[in-house]
Amino acid sequence: MKKTIKKLYMLFLHPILFFTNTFKNNLFVRSGQIKRINKMNIGKNISFGRDTRINFYDKENDKKLYIGDGSYFCNRVTILCGGKIVIGRNVLVASDVCFFAENHSIDANSSVPYMKQDLKFKDVYVGDGTWIGEKVIILPGTSVGKKCVIGAGSIITKDVPDYCMAVGNPARVIKKYNTDTGVWEKTSK
Repeated sequence: MKKTIKKLYMLFLHPILFFTNTFKNNLFVRSGQIKRINKMNIGKNISFGRDTRINFYDKENDKKLYIGDGSYFCNRVTILCGGKIVIGRNVLVASDVCFFAENHSIDANSSVPYMKQDLKFKDVYVGDGTWIGEKVIILPGTSVGKKCVIGAGSIITKDVPDYCMAVGNPARVIKKYNTDTGVWEKTSK
C-alpha cells in the first residue's frame, strides 16, 4: 500500500520523474525543484525529502550527477552541479545539506559584477556508506571518503579520507575508524 501511494504521489506531482524513474529505479521525491533530469544518473531506491533543489549550470549535455543505490536525502537538500557530483551507495544525507560543484568567479578588478562573472566548476565526490549530518556544506573540489561521518554544521573545504569522522568550520578529522578493533579512535592534532 505504501509503495502504491508513493507511486501515485510521483505520478501527479513529478510526472517526468515518474515515467523515467519510478518503476525502473524506485525514485521518490516529495517536493522540490529538479531541472534537466537528463543530466542525472541515479541508482535504485533513492529518496529525496521535501523542497529538494537540483540545478545544473554547465552547457554540456553529459551526465553531471551520479547517485548510488539506496541513498537517502532528507528535507531541503541543495545540489548545484557545474562540475560532476558523485554520491556513492547507501549515503545518508540529513536536512539542509548543500553540495556545490560550482562557484562564481570573484575578480575584484573586473567591471563585471560578481553575479555575472563566469562560473568555475570543480567535481565533488562522496563515498559509499557515508553519513552527512544536518546543515553540512560540501564545497567544490572536495572528496569525502567511504563510511565517513560528517558532523552537523560542518563545512567541507578539503578532502576527508575513508573511515573518518570530521566536524567544524572548516571541517577537520577528529576520529578514524580502526577496522581491526571496530572502534572510532581520536586522531592526533
